[in-house]
Amino acid sequence: SLDFPGSVQIETKFADTQAIAISVQGLIVTVCETRVIHAPGSERTVTTLNLFNMEGYSLGSQPLESWRGVPHRMYCTPDGTIVFVCTGRGVTMHRLSAVNPLQFVDEWQIAELDDVLSGNIPGCYDLDLGPSLSRPVCAAAACSDGVLRLHALPGISAFSERHRKGSLSQSVGSALAQPAKRF
Repeated sequence: SLDFPGSVQIETKFADTQAIAISVQGLIVTVCETRVIHAPGSERTVTTLNLFNMEGYSLGSQPLESWRGVPHRMYCTPDGTIVFVCTGRGVTMHRLSAVNPLQFVDEWQIAELDDVLSGNIPGCYDLDLGPSLSRPVCAAAACSDGVLRLHALPGISAFSERHRKGSLSQSVGSALAQPAKRF
C-alpha cells in the first residue's frame, strides 16, 4: 500500500482469479486489482494485466475496461508472442513483449453493443485452439449462458493473418507464372 499526500491510498494485489499465463519466452502474465481510496467510503478498483519476467521484474501493465470484469482464463500462443484473455464481452489479444508490454492487438467480441449497454454483459470463460497448436484453424470459446462460439481463424484477425501460410503448390505455381506475366 502506498501513502499519498492527503487521504489518497493505493493498494495493489493479485486478483482472485485462476487466470495466469506463462509463455515459452519466459514471460508471466497475471491479473492484479488496484484499489484507490480517496476518502472513507469512496474507492475505485482498477483491474490490470501485468507482465513479469522469470526473475520477477515487472515489465509493464495494461488496464482493462471496468465493464470487462476480472479475466477468467488466459492462454499464450505456441510462439509466445500473444496472450489470449477471456473476459466479459469476448476474448482480447495482447502482445507479449518487453518493448510494448501487453499492447492490445485484437478482440473477438461475443456480444453486440446493445447487450453491453443493457448491463447484461456475456463473458467468455474458456478458449481452445485447434486442431493443433502449431497450425490452429478454429477457436472455440465457452461463454456464459452455455453458449459455444466458434471462430474460423484464417483471415478474421491480424493474428491469423500473421500465421497464414500458403501451400507449396501455390508458391510454385506463383513462381512459374512470373515469366508469363512479363509478356
